[in-house]
Amino acid sequence: MILAPRRPERFAEVAGILERLGIPFGRRSLWAGGRIAGGVLLVDTIGELAALYALADIAFVGGSLVPRGGHNIIEPAQHGVAIVVGNHTENFREIVALFRSHDALRVVSPAELPLMFMELTSNDAERIRLGRRAAEVLSLQKGATMRTVEVLMELLESPVDTDAGRGIAPRRAGARAAP
Repeated sequence: MILAPRRPERFAEVAGILERLGIPFGRRSLWAGGRIAGGVLLVDTIGELAALYALADIAFVGGSLVPRGGHNIIEPAQHGVAIVVGNHTENFREIVALFRSHDALRVVSPAELPLMFMELTSNDAERIRLGRRAAEVLSLQKGATMRTVEVLMELLESPVDTDAGRGIAPRRAGARAAP
């Protein structure tokens, strides 16, 4: 398992929880590339999570089991990873709704989370299909920035009459504005 607390101030707290529970773990900041079989890799570094999703089979995107608004699901979707979130995704409402409409993620309550993990780890075909649908939904959204830029460029290239609609006649060349 890869466990990535969102805020650096939680790194030590999460490490303490793992120690108290007797769960073997290694810190990413100290990891030299060896095996971490049967344990947890605690990501206590910044800027690596997006790349680490490529290693995942399932991504639980946190901040969504409690009213914190959730986190972005786009990074795991980019890697075709099966995505699970909680019920509180207010900060990403539109994107979660889009993924839900394509059956491209699972939304669970805290009580349902362990059951969903068991279901997805025991059903390879469904887990893979869920990840593929997530990647497909994301690919359907590609190109929006370029389309927006193209429309803006067309607008910028068009002559614009800023006085139109205000009852002001455009100035003639060489005319002076009244004081």
